[in-house]
Amino acid sequence: MIKKVCDLLAKSTVSDYEVIDVRTRSVQLFYVLNKLETNRYTDNRDLIVNIYVDHEDHRGSSSFKVLASDDEESINNKIDEAIEVAQKIDNPPFELYDGDPCAYTKIGADGQGLDVLATKVMDAIVKADHFDNVWINSTEIFITTKDTHFINSKGIDESFTKTTVEIELIPTSKNKNGEEFELYFDKTYIDPDLDEIKNDIETVLKKAIDRADAVIYDPQKMHPQMVAIDGDMAEVILGSIINDINYMNVLMQNNHYKLNDKITPYDLSITLNANIDKASNVRPFDDNGVVLSSKEIIKNGDVIENWGSLIYGQYLKVDKPSGSYSTYVIRVDEKQRIEKPNVPYMELISFSSPQFDASTGYFGGEVRLARYHDEDGNIVPVTGLSLSGDLYLAIQTANYSIEDVTTARGIRPEVIYFDRFKLH
Repeated sequence: MIKKVCDLLAKSTVSDYEVIDVRTRSVQLFYVLNKLETNRYTDNRDLIVNIYVDHEDHRGSSSFKVLASDDEESINNKIDEAIEVAQKIDNPPFELYDGDPCAYTKIGADGQGLDVLATKVMDAIVKADHFDNVWINSTEIFITTKDTHFINSKGIDESFTKTTVEIELIPTSKNKNGEEFELYFDKTYIDPDLDEIKNDIETVLKKAIDRADAVIYDPQKMHPQMVAIDGDMAEVILGSIINDINYMNVLMQNNHYKLNDKITPYDLSITLNANIDKASNVRPFDDNGVVLSSKEIIKNGDVIENWGSLIYGQYLKVDKPSGSYSTYVIRVDEKQRIEKPNVPYMELISFSSPQFDASTGYFGGEVRLARYHDEDGNIVPVTGLSLSGDLYLAIQTANYSIEDVTTARGIRPEVIYFDRFKLH
């Protein structure tokens, strides 16, 4: 089908085109209380066509999907309709990617059937479910292989295959009064270690136990001088700094930081990297076919490069746009690394919905579960509190854990410690 589409595009009046063919095969297991309720197999194909039409001093664009039921006539009709739309769009001109294509890449689990891998993953989850007063209410396992094939009118033809393992589950715990509480776990793995999965599930089950035993936050009795942040909120905080200096935000003048601005007085360095083991968001090329490698954007706390898509980079007159990365490596001055705070602090574990506002620097949200570490080393599970702060101020005096962690988005310090914050 992809060859037929390219042949028809070549015969049309489009100026340029991109064709992205994605085949997705998956095994999906749905459990209730560790009992298999649904076993689903899927095999889908999505073929997306982006067409570009030059008119006067402008370049317009439009997109459409090609379905399995489409024949030559219906595809030509979709091309004609897309051309008509593109002719009404007056974007500045830009060129498509015409560099070296990416060699075929295979990412993730290999050497076994998806159904076999799914069963092994569930076995690891069952082994982790061994605590009293907590159980796994529901589990969903998605073993997915995606074959992505990209072709454009500049002669680029490249592809990669990626297999991921996603686990979603809801642990439920009960306190001494018989009240039940739930948490939510969702993580995607590349080449998963079954012991790693077991450890992750044990960790979330322990958190669920703490959620059932948690007391309401009392600012009269609890006086944290720092907060410890990991998980989704840490991803939001660090990701917002990276996204801030994206070409699109710079072009729209929505960015807080400009080139050569100092973000931190200490060494904070961030490198966009497309080749990180166990980071499930990795991909060798972006949506425009740009081959991704490595690009440092923040060094010694200073903004040294912007980054982003091929098109927005050209709008900013960037000589060689970086492409759109999905993964990064964050390094921090060892002097900012600590084992743990030497003052009372609040470990913030689970947020209802982590929030960030780029215009003000606000970060925060409702905290479903925390642990208060007092001056004597006692740890009390806590709920019923909210966090707020100004990231642009808080990041300047932040500390970080000694340990790094690899997440879907890359490598970063596992925990961020802030001393500029509000709990309420």
